Amino acid sequence: MPGIIDTCSVGYKGYLSVDGVALPIASSSLERGISILPDDNIHGSSNDNAASRINWAEGQNTYTGDITTNLYGYFWNTLKEWTVSNRIAGKDIILSPEGTNVYTYSTAKVTTLSLSSAEGNNLVGVTVGVLALGRTDAGSAPTYTVTGDANLNTTPTPYWKTSVSDASLTSFGIAAGTDVLSWDISITNNSIPIYVLNGEQDPKHTQQCLLEVTGSLTMFNPSGIAAPTDRTGSITISLETFGTISIPVAVLTGYPMPPAGVNAKITRTINFTGFAGDSAAAVALT
Repeated sequence: MPGIIDTCSVGYKGYLSVDGVALPIASSSLERGISILPDDNIHGSSNDNAASRINWAEGQNTYTGDITTNLYGYFWNTLKEWTVSNRIAGKDIILSPEGTNVYTYSTAKVTTLSLSSAEGNNLVGVTVGVLALGRTDAGSAPTYTVTGDANLNTTPTPYWKTSVSDASLTSFGIAAGTDVLSWDISITNNSIPIYVLNGEQDPKHTQQCLLEVTGSLTMFNPSGIAAPTDRTGSITISLETFGTISIPVAVLTGYPMPPAGVNAKITRTINFTGFAGDSAAAVALT
């Protein structure tokens, strides 16, 4: 029987490549956004029952969107540099939605990075928001394929291989013996595009503005969880054996513990915002 040959593009062949490090992706809204500028001038059409615009001009292009994947240890060093330690530089990235169309986005910067480890049988999720200066066709697909032999059984990070330090909880006055069920962190660079009068529709510059970090921890204790006694603490999250997320100063913005129905556990969630310390940024990815 002859082998089955793909004759059309399929979604599982999509991938992202940054600094030569390629990984499969679940979805992406990163695209070239186009716009038009319609006019509001008076026109001389005598047969219209209602006035209608008749003229328009090309507007600005945008290159922005999110990329969703899972957390791979081999991508962590690239991701942490791209997001925080060298966030102002930008990187040329290759994105293919299906392995057929291959695009290079120039000077792409991270606008947001969201990491989440949900309770249950889940993988650690990653969503990267990107802002770029332009896009070109990268030509034919490179040798990387998600389903190639060299890339099989590359293990993403499961939720149970992450942990929140006990010191993180006690720093808020939360009782010892409390367990963390899930966590999420969102880093925002407040990126902006800058358009100049140079005869081009694409932005000429992008700028990384204020770095902000927010997040939450959801906790359980069979003896119940009293409200935190300290509004300010610090948080350290370990990612398997390859990485750490540290927030030197975390200030609580809420700590709800809603009632639950029968056959359900009672949990408390602490929501927080990160601030810089004496000699540290609001968040460190190491």
